Amino acid sequence: MKKLLALLIFLLMPIGVLAEEIKNPQVVSEMRVNIIENSSIELNGTIYSLELNLSIPQEDKYQTLEEFDVRDSFGPCKTEFCSYRFVYDKYENKLLNIKWKNPIRKVNYFINSTVLVKRRMGVKNKFLKEFIEPTSLVQSADPEIVELASKARGNDFEKVSYLAKWIGENIEYDKIYKDVNLSAKDILKVKKGVCKEFSNLLVSFLRDLGYYSAVSVGYVYPGKIYETHEFQPHGWTEVYTENGIIADPVWSEVGYLDATHVKFATFPDSSWTFTSVNANGIGNIKVKLNDVDVKLKILDFKEEPFIDVSTSLLSNNIWSGYAVLRTDLKANGCFLTKIEYKSCIDEKGKDFLEIIEPQNIIYFCDEKTVFTVFKIPKLDENKIYKCDIKVFPYAGRESSVQLILNPKGYGYSKLIVEKNVLKPGERFLVSSRNSHIFTSYGEYGYEKAEFTAPNYDFKVYSYNAGYLDQKNVSVVLEKPIEVYLDINETALVGKTIPVKVKVSNLLNKSQKITITFRKNSISTTLIDSKDFTFNFTPKNTDDNLVQVFVSTPDFSTSVSKTVTVISQGNVLENFFQPIIDFFNWLFSLFKLNL
Repeated sequence: MKKLLALLIFLLMPIGVLAEEIKNPQVVSEMRVNIIENSSIELNGTIYSLELNLSIPQEDKYQTLEEFDVRDSFGPCKTEFCSYRFVYDKYENKLLNIKWKNPIRKVNYFINSTVLVKRRMGVKNKFLKEFIEPTSLVQSADPEIVELASKARGNDFEKVSYLAKWIGENIEYDKIYKDVNLSAKDILKVKKGVCKEFSNLLVSFLRDLGYYSAVSVGYVYPGKIYETHEFQPHGWTEVYTENGIIADPVWSEVGYLDATHVKFATFPDSSWTFTSVNANGIGNIKVKLNDVDVKLKILDFKEEPFIDVSTSLLSNNIWSGYAVLRTDLKANGCFLTKIEYKSCIDEKGKDFLEIIEPQNIIYFCDEKTVFTVFKIPKLDENKIYKCDIKVFPYAGRESSVQLILNPKGYGYSKLIVEKNVLKPGERFLVSSRNSHIFTSYGEYGYEKAEFTAPNYDFKVYSYNAGYLDQKNVSVVLEKPIEVYLDINETALVGKTIPVKVKVSNLLNKSQKITITFRKNSISTTLIDSKDFTFNFTPKNTDDNLVQVFVSTPDFSTSVSKTVTVISQGNVLENFFQPIIDFFNWLFSLFKLNL
């Protein structure tokens, strides 16, 4: 008696054609789909029993098996020669187990199921040891993986989203890799892959951080990703945290999974098998399992965008420089999603406006503002231009605004950021006269604002009538020194005022520091805290920036403040103005009585 085992890798299965098209899969909240799985098993020799284990659509809170039918060449599989039952593998996946008695030559089977899929907002936790350990593909202990994963900060959602965003921005989706299975280290080398690679890499990062996580496999309606209207085999990621987080780094979905994802199984990585067959008999028996043909047909679906999107321009009727688009997002919960922008086209069919540093992949809780900068090309001064800018949010409704470009004056903006090195959550001041102020992570103000530093390096912008200024700010977990700047809010042209600087040592050892203010520098050894004083003599009313640089051998930072600089004439004017205003008021009363 011999026992044979034939294996078929799930992601190599052919798939079937749809009957109904979905315009935007990311907003599908519910989908009912018919799934037909059929194949054949060729037999040689005397076989007493044949047993097939096959993955099928899973059942959980978000996916329901409404109809299920199993048949072979002779009809329903409910006879003494053909029977089936449901079993579970060690990863808690539900399998279909079909048994045949005394099969001859060739066995055909057909599985017809109807599945209702709802938008997934979480996952059921599976704290299995295989979902925390490294594998040949999930190389969570590799130094490069460890280094990249260590940059993720914040709570569970923020860490998962940061890593999914990093993958989406740094790994190129390339269908040439659909028939290979790259390890995490190989993915980082080639910077390319498909869903298998994206999922293996994300799981590698997560397991290094101590998260139980796994690769889910199934089918998905392709939409923009595959540019086809056929269901495709697909893989995504489950993260087993306190509440369970679902993530698809290919589709830029974290915190939710649209209902076009049909789940079949969950594995430690993407290398696991989908189908197995066993045969018992005597003599020289042979068993060949042919490719499984899987056809999916949409019966009905619902599209429900769940992220509200509104757009506006910070300035309109501008002429040159830059246009800034503000996009406000609102949702009930924490999500990562993607936004695409499209400007009008020029006479050559190319985008009229050039996007500068687009923020396509975004994660947030409840509310988020995104600022997108467009560069304006050189224009003909004898024309007035109108350009529609369209916004395509993956999980929201499309919107658009119209930019009007009129020949007129060009603005100016001078940005002052209090500190260029911050810790997460640290407050800091920003100012820019007559200008909009915004950050790369979505905070906004006008002329003066106090913001809170995020977990990562960022940029601060000031914007006025087309003119754009920007500053880079670093975010560190620990700072070796802290710098405080104290100076009067006003100063007179040509008059000297003191600039007081306090530097505190935050380490348990002394440090060598250098303090620089304009052309003056002081170097010393700092044990705890020390005060320094410099002289500031403004040359004119525009000489109003007070900036002090402090550095150690391994760290540097700056602190800035602006003062109001006035001339002697302005001082007299400010002194007499209240008196002048008082007599003008008396004169107005006198005229009124007349």
